[in-house]
Amino acid sequence: MNRLYLKGGVVMKIKVLLIFLVLMSGCGTAVKGDPGELPGDKSVEEAYIAALEELMQEDEVLNHQMEFLAIDMNNFELEEQQKQAIVDYFTDQYDVEVKSASLEELREQGHFDEESLVLDGVLLRLQDIERKSDTKYVFEGEKYKPGLGAIWFEIKVEWSKNTWGVTDSKITAIS
Repeated sequence: MNRLYLKGGVVMKIKVLLIFLVLMSGCGTAVKGDPGELPGDKSVEEAYIAALEELMQEDEVLNHQMEFLAIDMNNFELEEQQKQAIVDYFTDQYDVEVKSASLEELREQGHFDEESLVLDGVLLRLQDIERKSDTKYVFEGEKYKPGLGAIWFEIKVEWSKNTWGVTDSKITAIS
């Protein structure tokens, strides 16, 4: 009888261990492979593109006669190839030169006139990037064209149905 109890105890321990392993295999984050990839091979840079595109769609008067589009990516936690994918997307969409540059870098390149406060292009910035989860981001961003004005936004982007999309966007300030 003791022998049967030991066998049953071992079997029970094995069953509990197997159940534990099965349950634990489902735990973890949705991010698989490289840090910028999500299920369905949809990359995180597309969340940034959705937010930046939302900025471009607002107050299209600021887009008038833009010689270039600058995107300040200094605080983007993305790899260089992901940043390049953003540049490529906006180059294709707007048929203008797209630069990865801050306002200070544009000044150094001679694109900002200090006296007239005019920039030859449009500058997009995402100052605050909050990753709520693997599938939700909140961006605080700005569309800026010195001499004409700036608009600040809060943009919520979410992964749904195998794509990144803007779920909410609101203007937080205008100058």
